[in-house]
Amino acid sequence: MGEADTVGVIEAAYAAAVAPELWPEALGRLARLFRSHFADVFARNADHTSFSGTAIGLDRRDYEDDFLGIWVKRNVWGSKRPVRMAGEVVSTRQMVPKEELLRSEMYQDYLAPRQLDEGLRLAIAVEDGWIHDISLLRPWSAGPFEAAELDLAGALLPHLQRAAAVSRRLGEAAATAQAGAAALEALRHPVFLLDAAGRALQWNHAATRLLERPGGLSLTGAGMLRAVHAGANVALEAAVARAGRAGRPRAMSSNVDLPHGAGGRATLTLLPLGMATDWTLPRPPAILAVQHGPPAGARVPPDQLAALFGLTRAEAELAIDLLAGLAPAQIAARRSRSIHTIRTHLARLMAKTQTRGQGELVRLLASIPAPTETEGGSR
Repeated sequence: MGEADTVGVIEAAYAAAVAPELWPEALGRLARLFRSHFADVFARNADHTSFSGTAIGLDRRDYEDDFLGIWVKRNVWGSKRPVRMAGEVVSTRQMVPKEELLRSEMYQDYLAPRQLDEGLRLAIAVEDGWIHDISLLRPWSAGPFEAAELDLAGALLPHLQRAAAVSRRLGEAAATAQAGAAALEALRHPVFLLDAAGRALQWNHAATRLLERPGGLSLTGAGMLRAVHAGANVALEAAVARAGRAGRPRAMSSNVDLPHGAGGRATLTLLPLGMATDWTLPRPPAILAVQHGPPAGARVPPDQLAALFGLTRAEAELAIDLLAGLAPAQIAARRSRSIHTIRTHLARLMAKTQTRGQGELVRLLASIPAPTETEGGSR
């Protein structure tokens, strides 16, 4: 048990923390250090209904189908010492006397043919109903784990715990990112995640389709979101600058009018996310950009909005005009109403939809899917 071997285990564990596919290498180094031919890193919930692990020393089918699939719920050692305490190092002889182990069904049917005799359990974590261990097993010929080995395992355990915690947090972050990406894809409106400078970090499929159409938005070679119309691009750059400087989430949103096509129009809403920046993440998502203003044939009928929120006909028509990107003054002129009347309807509309501003109201309206023919909507 040389110092270089010990350092190698620590280095391999931290490498595996950021690249989980390297856990077999870390387990292999750990097993050699303790003269073991089996090692696994294993997690399960308290009632054994969910579990997973990575092992060296057994083939994948033997480990997953037999050890995890059958014996994890009938583990002779776990049944005798089921309570874990994070940070403890326990030998299997401390759990079950050798004579009792030899008589057990698990030993006779599974452990003995594989020379999985002497064991050591390192309790990594016990939290949120989950138990996380690293286990080592070796043949009787290697002898029981001695005091020096137990001390070495205790010295290594904090490093293994930190590596496992990093691995778990990175896994949680990756799962959250995947869920966020799936949520973006579920939206029918084009959505972009931008950094503070307006560089597109991520976007959904609807945004990809939008970028493929000429006349609206585009990405530069450096990934900067740009409006094709020169005037709209000036407004977009100003809106990005304001949103990128916002120090808190849900600060004042900005709407950018995007003329395109033969008199067509859409609105791009930029919402500051207010995420903190530090040297470890120099380009975090800072702005959520959503284009709304549905194309012809896809707009939500006024009666659908009225039914959803209990709106009057006038309030529902106002909602449709706002969704089309019209300003209150434009709506007043179009509907031959006074601006005071439009603002009164707007206040009632926000109260009924429980929104706190025109930008938030438009985002809510834009999130409502238009009915299809099979849902009884007209085209």
